[in-house]
Amino acid sequence: MGTKSNTKELQELIKRIEDFVENKDEILTMLTNEIALRLWRKVRQKTPVGKYPKGSSKHGGTLRRGWTIGEITESNGVYKVEIINNVEYAPYVEFGHRTRNHKGWVNGVYMLTVSEQEIDENLDKIIKQKLKKVLKKVFE
Repeated sequence: MGTKSNTKELQELIKRIEDFVENKDEILTMLTNEIALRLWRKVRQKTPVGKYPKGSSKHGGTLRRGWTIGEITESNGVYKVEIINNVEYAPYVEFGHRTRNHKGWVNGVYMLTVSEQEIDENLDKIIKQKLKKVLKKVFE
């Protein structure tokens, strides 16, 4: 009797492992999305908001609101996603620019560059944390 139940449990485990392997694209897409979402949050927090005088018809936040997450693509087992900002002056804020009179320089904020570095530093931790949750379900 004991052997029969052990075999059944082993067959169930094998089925869960097969399902895991079968769903690897879905899992890798989920991981890619999680990383992109974390980067998107970080870059938005670091993006400066323009200040205008009280009563002005202009309001800040266009650059911050301009951040979007692109579509996830896969090619040869490599998953990619872009964090995009189509606001025309985004590169000037990111990398810096000359002043209007061309006699000075405004330093870049590097909101995307710094955010990418921070994510890269924690990438292994993020991936291990997410995979641990997924694998826990497989081996329960």
